[in-house]
Amino acid sequence: MTNCGTLYPDAPTDFSIRVKESVTGEAGLCIRVDCFFTVPQSVSDPIKRTWFKGDPQNPAVEVPYFSTNTFPSYEKECNFFLNHLVQGKSDGEYRLKLKWGEGKVYIFPQTVNITVKELTQKPTIKVPLLKAGKKAEISCKVPGDCTSPMADIVWTGIYGETSRGGHGVPYQEENFSFMTFLPKPEHHNTKLTCAVTLQGRIRTESTVILKVRCMYHFTYNTSSILI
Repeated sequence: MTNCGTLYPDAPTDFSIRVKESVTGEAGLCIRVDCFFTVPQSVSDPIKRTWFKGDPQNPAVEVPYFSTNTFPSYEKECNFFLNHLVQGKSDGEYRLKLKWGEGKVYIFPQTVNITVKELTQKPTIKVPLLKAGKKAEISCKVPGDCTSPMADIVWTGIYGETSRGGHGVPYQEENFSFMTFLPKPEHHNTKLTCAVTLQGRIRTESTVILKVRCMYHFTYNTSSILI
């Protein structure tokens, strides 16, 4: 019996790539670029895939690909992810390099142009219904959906216990800050600000005005009114 690789009747006979020509991101955040490529059936796995910027012999940046597909196909993945974007450094043209066998290399002529702009996105603050005397938790999410965003989060306006966590979202452990406090009547109409600093220098913030409802108890009966 001969061991053969999987054959696809419609498989291409040459190298090809399917990817966006340009992608724009914001400083301090991240970019995910989805990509698919094909190779002649004469090219055998394993194939090392690396995105690079600059001279192929001496690249300024090299970025490994990541895979999300577990199904066999002649069209292979070449996605890449750029985290902690920096204006003037992360920008540029990126190309995909393949390596297989004994020193065999192919570099796709197509490029992906990455542009990094100033940060405009702001943190997202979520406030539950606040009732005086009942402990509450307010959350603040770092802009974007990056993993390990290198973010410092500071609350101002009221005092409470703060903690970091993923809010149940995988790989987002550093993207949320939670403030737990006991609302009081004097907190009503107080401004609460969540300030996020990325990479130690890129700052963005959001502010909300708290609305606290108070329970008033009347002595002539056992009823209470929430206002």
